[in-house]
Amino acid sequence: MNYLQLFLISMLQGLLEWLPISSEGQIALVMLHVFNITESSTILSLIIWLHLGTMGAALLKYRSEYFNVLFPKTAEFSYLRKFLIIVTLATGITAIPLYLFLREIFQPMYGDIISVMIGLFLVATGIILYFFRNIREYRPATDLSLKEMIFLGLVQGLSILPGISRSGTTVATLLGRKIKQESSLKYSFLISVPAVLGAFIFDLALSGVPELPGISVYVLIMMVGVAFVFGLLSMDILLAVAKKVNFAYFCMIIGLIAVVLGILPLI
Repeated sequence: MNYLQLFLISMLQGLLEWLPISSEGQIALVMLHVFNITESSTILSLIIWLHLGTMGAALLKYRSEYFNVLFPKTAEFSYLRKFLIIVTLATGITAIPLYLFLREIFQPMYGDIISVMIGLFLVATGIILYFFRNIREYRPATDLSLKEMIFLGLVQGLSILPGISRSGTTVATLLGRKIKQESSLKYSFLISVPAVLGAFIFDLALSGVPELPGISVYVLIMMVGVAFVFGLLSMDILLAVAKKVNFAYFCMIIGLIAVVLGILPLI
């Protein structure tokens, strides 16, 4: 992989993370079909590294919320701290087994089969978004129960699977609990930071730095920086677009294309 390809992958992460179309799935498809990277563990590790960039963008955007969570002075921020802790712990319940499954079971699989699975997950994400698109009655985000927080975390853990949109599934879950779209988006981004940080630490402990020809740890850091810059610049614009565009159909169309691309070489 040359530097231009690495730059494009990093830029895609920054641009797509805020949309409910699975940046992991899109990047994995690019690495599979454009750059011919078929090693599942390498794809997974590289995706987790790139998420550090967009995590930094979310952390910067919501820095006041995170500061107030660390030092809560109101009941709202005390609730938010409890919310983040419970959701993060619940995320690990589903994310850790799925991560280990991806590393060990999917590792010998061919890229075409992975492409089919990513496509199916994208279609599933589109279906979820479709069914929660027309909610009209809302309740406060601070009204979520303990069971709802745990369920949200379990759902977020599923997004370790490339093709399952973290923002798409968590926003859909919150919408399903009748939380306003603006609050659903905000809370979805807030819970992303501890989840991504935990995934990075876990992956680094098990896999170390991803090994790709010509990619050193310094190159990886630069890729994280590119994802951070594009994520920060595009966040507000793409959030506004996400409120107007029906991404349910987009996910399903991209997913079906991925399935076809994966099946054709197997026929």
